[in-house]
Amino acid sequence: MRIQILLLGTFVAVTGCNGSKSSGGGGASSGANMSSSTGIAPPPVPNSCMPPAMPVDVSAPTTVVGDGSAASCTETALANALAMGGIVTFKCGGTQNAPTTIVLTSPKTISAKTVIDGGLSVVLSGGGSTRIFVTQGDVDFTVQNITLAHASVTGPRGNGPSSANSGAAIYRQSSAKLTVINSTFQDNHSTDTGADIGGGAIYSYGGDTIITSSTFDGNSGAGGGAIGNLRSNLTIVDSTFVNNQAKDTNGGAIALDGQNMDHGKVFTMCGVIAKNNHAKLEAGAVYRYGYPGESTSIDSVTFDGNSADDMTNGLGGALYHHTDTVGAMPLTLTNSTISNNTAGRGAGGMFFFNSPVSLTNVTIANNKALTSLGGGIAANDVSGTLLNCTIAGNHADHPDSFGGAIIGGSNLTLLNTIISGNTGGNAYNPVSCTNAGKGDHDIQFPATEASGQKDPPCAPGITFADPLLGPLQDNGGPTATMALLAGSPAIGAGAGCPNLDQRGKSRSGSCDLGAVEHDP
Repeated sequence: MRIQILLLGTFVAVTGCNGSKSSGGGGASSGANMSSSTGIAPPPVPNSCMPPAMPVDVSAPTTVVGDGSAASCTETALANALAMGGIVTFKCGGTQNAPTTIVLTSPKTISAKTVIDGGLSVVLSGGGSTRIFVTQGDVDFTVQNITLAHASVTGPRGNGPSSANSGAAIYRQSSAKLTVINSTFQDNHSTDTGADIGGGAIYSYGGDTIITSSTFDGNSGAGGGAIGNLRSNLTIVDSTFVNNQAKDTNGGAIALDGQNMDHGKVFTMCGVIAKNNHAKLEAGAVYRYGYPGESTSIDSVTFDGNSADDMTNGLGGALYHHTDTVGAMPLTLTNSTISNNTAGRGAGGMFFFNSPVSLTNVTIANNKALTSLGGGIAANDVSGTLLNCTIAGNHADHPDSFGGAIIGGSNLTLLNTIISGNTGGNAYNPVSCTNAGKGDHDIQFPATEASGQKDPPCAPGITFADPLLGPLQDNGGPTATMALLAGSPAIGAGAGCPNLDQRGKSRSGSCDLGAVEHDP
């Protein structure tokens, strides 16, 4: 159960629930200079996403479904192949542009270690009426080069530690591993109302879930529109989540509740695009509830156009990150863009609670809180550092709202950060930030509120000046950014910058403020 209160400009959350977790593949990293003025060493900046799993060699399959014709690829033939376990491939006559579809009338049980490879020419369909796969026992299951579509499962949560009516394409409850490689999950739908029900496409309880080079499009559930994870280690790399929906609760694309109660585990996302996903309550894209000892690493990710829709309780248009107080571990967010996201209530871009945060080379742009505070970030007084970030064009929309950029940032340290063009609905309250944290080498603009009064600084010693930012667009690199225009006072004004900018380009000795180094 979660209770949230908005009090004196700060979100307060009281929570009691179960947890789950994730293991992660990391990327190569580069060093960074020590800031002589602050004594704070910037963290290394990953510059690539390492594949967490490689495709299984299927050149010697255990069973081949079909003899080369579509008619030979039947539900019965598939069931017989799965009963053998091992490596299952297909020979159905389809192609990548014209795949063969096998429509199922009942779920298929995976009870032995199994690899299914569709050769990019097979669609397994639930026909809008049945689940596709359910695992039985602690068996590893790999799906690769295949599309799972039109699966459906309905009904109440039921008894037990996990919901039997979650995960329309794949339902897994075990201590084993689910690996998804180069596959597509489309139009899969699990039960759309109720607590602790989630995963329109995939639901995992326990063990490890690894997803790479895959696409989730148009899936839905009560929570976790595409993926629901409870006490399961989750790693997602080089994958896309679009148009997924949490119809009743949290996590338009992904809902992760704890990580198997296992200390030292990391929920990892790298090279992910989450776009146009919707949640009724919290986290338009990714909902993360962590337990003691669990941390989160997000690198080279785009959160764009997601929304937490409820006008009373919608928080975190893109990301909602909440951990237990005792033993809270950090959220590390690098080389990423959070843009054009909306929250019906507050925290248009991101909501943070309890765990410390580290943001490096992050662009937070054009996000909107519709009825409360924090157009860009609601930090809830968490500690942490924003290093070389750009926070621009965010808005808190309600007439009594303010803090277009950051609320609750009193324990944040801003270094080499640009805060520009953020707006609020109230002419007599802080435009950019509600709380002043620590800082060095930062720029804030505008200098005044709509009332004409001076806008409070987001950090002591901040410089009020127009940084001359370009629009959010492709300036090279994996994510959209806002370039510094010629003559910007942010050029050469930094100290202790990371060696690379958000695009992965080298920074000069006299580095620039913000997420992107100026291109002469």
